[in-house]
Amino acid sequence: MKKITFLVFFLLYYSLNAQTTLCTLEKDSVNTRLYSIIQTLAHDSLKGREAGSEEELKAALFIKNKFLEIGLLSVLKDSAYLQQFEITDGIKLNDQNYLNINGKTYSLMNDFHPLNSSGNGKVSGEIIRVGWGVQDKNSGYDDYDFYLNDHQGKELKNKIFAIELGAPPAFKDKKNNFDNIDAKIKLATEKGAAAVIFIRSDDDLTKPTFEKSRFEQPVSIPVIFADQTAYKTIMDSNAPMAEISVNIQKDIKNAYNVVGYLDNNAPYTVVIGAHYDHLGMGGPISRHKGPPDVHHGADDNASGVATIIELARTLKCKGFSKYNFCFVAFSAEEKGLIGSNYFAKNETIKHNKINFMLNIDMVGRIDTAENKLSLIGTGSSPLWDSILNFKTDSVVIVKGNQVTGGSDHASFYFYNIPVIFFFSGLHDDYHKPSDLPEKINVNGIYYTLNFLYNIIERSSGYDKLPFARASAELSGAKRNSSVTLGVIPDHAYNGVGLRISDVTEDKPAAKAGIIKGDIICKIDDNEIRDIYAYMNILKLYKKGDKAVITLTRDSKNITVNIIF
Repeated sequence: MKKITFLVFFLLYYSLNAQTTLCTLEKDSVNTRLYSIIQTLAHDSLKGREAGSEEELKAALFIKNKFLEIGLLSVLKDSAYLQQFEITDGIKLNDQNYLNINGKTYSLMNDFHPLNSSGNGKVSGEIIRVGWGVQDKNSGYDDYDFYLNDHQGKELKNKIFAIELGAPPAFKDKKNNFDNIDAKIKLATEKGAAAVIFIRSDDDLTKPTFEKSRFEQPVSIPVIFADQTAYKTIMDSNAPMAEISVNIQKDIKNAYNVVGYLDNNAPYTVVIGAHYDHLGMGGPISRHKGPPDVHHGADDNASGVATIIELARTLKCKGFSKYNFCFVAFSAEEKGLIGSNYFAKNETIKHNKINFMLNIDMVGRIDTAENKLSLIGTGSSPLWDSILNFKTDSVVIVKGNQVTGGSDHASFYFYNIPVIFFFSGLHDDYHKPSDLPEKINVNGIYYTLNFLYNIIERSSGYDKLPFARASAELSGAKRNSSVTLGVIPDHAYNGVGLRISDVTEDKPAAKAGIIKGDIICKIDDNEIRDIYAYMNILKLYKKGDKAVITLTRDSKNITVNIIF
């Protein structure tokens, strides 16, 4: 009997002690846990947590265990905490890619290579040279008419078009789109091409590359670039015959969101998210110039993951029950918001049951001098201003009404869900191996954590927040252009123009003398009112174009000349 009594006492003591340990919310205890989580996720052994890697899965399991430790439940099928989805992690070529001209076989990647946008397929037939593959109604210039006039009785349809890179000589020094490869492929397809071979008679032109890290939506026909040996055969032959085969395969991998649920039997749920993936050993969006190296991602975004874990603990321990809470560590954010898009698109939580979404991405570098925390997307609900109308001595809040598409909140805003993106700002270590735990301001994260709790508490005066479309549409921020200035916008800036948060070395802006803090007002005669206008105007330019940029620096207007 004494043994049983002692066992009951021991289990009760252990349970109470575990509960006490779980709910130690004093600053020192919280900061210790925050830093420990960041150290673990940013450790060399996780090799930068690239989505689709073994190390990403290890990080996911670590986060899952933290959710279990706090007592979060599963909301996924089969009581799972990991939400699996597929990502296209680049592309690969197999031995089904070949080029044969007049009976001679050429070497893949040495003599020729497919373009990333090429369609798959096998084609054989005559190669015809159609100049630069350009048609311009305004000037009457038409390479296809020139070919047909010079080759009476010939047809274009089902031939293999050999097309020169660049613009026709008559248009080289004029602002136009005649060297655009995508436009040439589109026109060639409309003219009936069975395949396209790009050739280069001007060695000064940059040849198109095949990038294994980049998947593009394929066109309907095979498209390749033939380097000098194959090019010479095409040019020296009267009616060259070719066999072309392109077989580009997607490199498909699995990635995982980590989902934990705090069920309070409430009618609405608040989604609180932070991405945990980073850049692995580098890659196309790394700002690191050296050899491949571990990109630790302590601020981006181990800081955000640590924040949502400790926020889950705080809400659980304080018994806040106005809403249910779904905590999500998203993956593949760095590859294009894929994880959050999958979560939102598949209605892991029904859209009409989501009250709002809070996205925590890079909150570990609150500057001790300025103490600023940016809240982006406050225009997504008319009630945010009222909810956020309270004083805090710990951080200086900078609100941004616009909703930009650079992080996971965008996936929810798309479905008319109010959002806020919490962000402490960019820094020199952004997307570099030097984003390390020892540079994290843990006190700043602690203050952010408390601020988040206060927002949730103040929102409890409303059953469900109404949605509002922000002043500038999200889609504008997603449009791509063929050129870049090499600047990082300040997303928290609410004024007219595009304020620069950082400038990348050796890019056009840096070469022209543009610096951090400058506000771009015009590119040539095109007014830049915000980031959306900026992205759209860049589409008017191509590499090598010149422009005059008007900007404000220290309240003075200045102009600089730039070459894209």
